[in-house]
Amino acid sequence: MELERRNSFVITIDYYITFAIYAVKFARFMIVECYIKMRRRHPVSEKRDKFKRLAESRVNRAISDIRSIGKLSNKSHYEYTEDDVKKIYTALRGELDNMRDAFSQSVRPPKPFRL
Repeated sequence: MELERRNSFVITIDYYITFAIYAVKFARFMIVECYIKMRRRHPVSEKRDKFKRLAESRVNRAISDIRSIGKLSNKSHYEYTEDDVKKIYTALRGELDNMRDAFSQSVRPPKPFRL
């Protein structure tokens, strides 16, 4: 009788473990299915994600570098002329203008070729 109770207990535990394993597998399956449906309804462009990630990183690095250039204004550590400052500003402004033009060219319609 004792052996029979033990066997039924082991079998019962085995069923519960099997059930739990299948429940976890089903839950994983449902999560994946919900995720796929959500991505279909609200597609997020991988290109957009890549652009945002790279733009944030590069702009933050550029801001940091510009602040670092600003630290060169400490006259107790560096010597410079007004002409040097103008050259730095002109170079940075020129690159910002080039960057803005690069972005705006993709938006403007191309001009037709004429002789």
